[in-house]
Amino acid sequence: DGDFEDAISYVKSELHKEVWVSGSTSSLSPDLQSYSDNVLWMEDMSPAIDRTF
Repeated sequence: DGDFEDAISYVKSELHKEVWVSGSTSSLSPDLQSYSDNVLWMEDMSPAIDRTF
């Protein structure tokens, strides 16, 4: 996940965009969480995802 630091920094500083990431609480690194503006947790979305199938 640390490999994304430069890309996220570029998007935020040069393009002036927010960066949201999505992942699991067990696999999303704390570093990536701190670089992002918002985190969408898969565990929180699973009830909505389950209803679509």
